[in-house]
Amino acid sequence: GQIVHLGDFTTFRWSPTPPLITRVNRNTVIDIGANFAPSSSLSNVQNAFMARVAALHLPKNIQVRPRPNGAQDLMNQTLVGLGSSLILSVVLVFLLMVALYNSYRSPLIIMFSVPVAAVGALGALALTHETLNLFSLIGTVMLVGIVTKNGILLVDYANTLRRRGQEKLAAIQESAFTRFRPIVMTSVSVVAGNIPLALALEPGSSVRSSLGVVVIGGILSSMFLTLVLVPIMYSWLAPAHVAETEKAAPSAGLKPAGALS
Repeated sequence: GQIVHLGDFTTFRWSPTPPLITRVNRNTVIDIGANFAPSSSLSNVQNAFMARVAALHLPKNIQVRPRPNGAQDLMNQTLVGLGSSLILSVVLVFLLMVALYNSYRSPLIIMFSVPVAAVGALGALALTHETLNLFSLIGTVMLVGIVTKNGILLVDYANTLRRRGQEKLAAIQESAFTRFRPIVMTSVSVVAGNIPLALALEPGSSVRSSLGVVVIGGILSSMFLTLVLVPIMYSWLAPAHVAETEKAAPSAGLKPAGALS
């Protein structure tokens, strides 16, 4: 019924285990594991470690690389996968708008709303001291589909005004003035919906807070900068005449709606 100390009847002695040689594809492999401090990030530690390894000038037959399915290898796979998804999302959004507008110029003008969102997203990460991790990359992919709606509102209404007879500069100015309220309302609603995620109010949700930070920063920068950049690009790149194919339709044997026969 009393406490028994292990040292009362045993003696501790260092006894190394027999050496074990691990081989992969006939190459001797030594696995080394470590943890990084909570105040640092895996990517920064990996870059600093590889810089120190390169300074050692190891022989060519010695290679230092991430272990398969390890933390570093999974991080590299995540960066490659999400980077490819980001590029693919931009291409698909552009091609979808090309199919809808039956033009390449209007979708190209609208896509200028994406770079201004990237400025806000990266700036928000820097201000909040967040890292570019899995969740922040997911938020960046989401931004591609969210921020293009600002450009769509501006360009689509400007084209409508030009079909009514207005000049190009006057049409985009009136479009920016008229669509300012819808752009602000939709942007504020998206920001408000991501505030709880960015603040990490729930226990254990701090790992996902970077997603909300990226979305909020990208939406805010897109809300203001799109109203400047997209009209400038519209005045430069928009065609001199809008919907020429629609104007040519009656001459091909089609009658306008409401015309008397």
